[in-house]
Amino acid sequence: MMLLAWRALREHGWQAGFFGMAMATAISGNCTVFALGQFTLFSVGMLAAQILAIQANRPWLAGVFWAFAMIKPQIALPFALLFLIQRQWTGILSAGIVLTGASFFALEWTGWTLGEYLVHSIGSESLSFVPKSKTGIIAALPISPRVLTAGGIALIGLIGLWLLLARGGLKREMLWPLAGLASALGWILFYHRPYDNPMLFPLVLATAIYTLRDPKISNLCLSGMLATTVFLPASWIFKTPALAFLAFLIPIALALFLILREWQITDRKAKTW
Repeated sequence: MMLLAWRALREHGWQAGFFGMAMATAISGNCTVFALGQFTLFSVGMLAAQILAIQANRPWLAGVFWAFAMIKPQIALPFALLFLIQRQWTGILSAGIVLTGASFFALEWTGWTLGEYLVHSIGSESLSFVPKSKTGIIAALPISPRVLTAGGIALIGLIGLWLLLARGGLKREMLWPLAGLASALGWILFYHRPYDNPMLFPLVLATAIYTLRDPKISNLCLSGMLATTVFLPASWIFKTPALAFLAFLIPIALALFLILREWQITDRKAKTW
C-alpha cells in the first residue's frame, strides 16, 4: 500500500509521495486488523499490487494478485473491473486459473466436496452473520443477505458490461477513477466491518491524485469529506447517526464524481484532437 501511494503521488513531489505513505498508515481500522488477525491489509495489499502490475502492462501478473486478494471477496471482487482497462483479458484468464486451483486445493485440504461447499454457500445459514455488520446496504436493508449479495454481484457485472459496450473500452487514464469506484462499490454493496476501512485506500489515492492535479478549494473540500470516513475512529462515526450516514454516502458519491469528471476530460481531449 505504501509503495502504491509513493508511486501514485511522487510525480507531484517527494512531499506528496511521503504524505501518501503516511495516509496508508493512518487509516482507521489498521490497528484492529492486527489485533483481530484479519486479512484486510493482505487483501488490499494484493489489490495495490494488481494496480501496479496493470500500470506495468503485466495483466497476467495482475490477475494472480487479484486472485490472492479474493481471500476477502467483498473487498476484491469489484476490482475485476480494472481488467477492462485496455481489455486485459489475460488478467482475467490468469485470475481464473489461480482461483480455480486455490479453491480445489482448499477443498482437498479441508476434506470438503464441491457439492457440500455449494450447499453450505446457498443454505439458509449462509451469511446469517451479515446483519451484525454496521455498514453497507447488505446490513442496512431487511432483505436476505444472500439475495443482496447476489444482487451486488449482478450489479458489478452489469456495470462492467456497460463500461465495455457503451464506452467502447477504457483507456489507461481511467485506471485510478475506476479503482476508486471499485473501492466504493465494495463499501456499499457488500458486508464489511469497521476494520475493513483500508478497502477505501484506492479511493483515497484517486481523490488525492485529482486534488493535486487541480488544487481548488472545492476539491480540497472533497478530500476532507472523504477523510472523515477513512481516518476518523470508527467508534466516533457509528455513535453519530449523521456521520454514519455520511460515511455510507460519501465514498460512492465521490467515486462517481471522479469517474464522470475523468470522462469529461477524456472526451474534451478527444474533441480537441
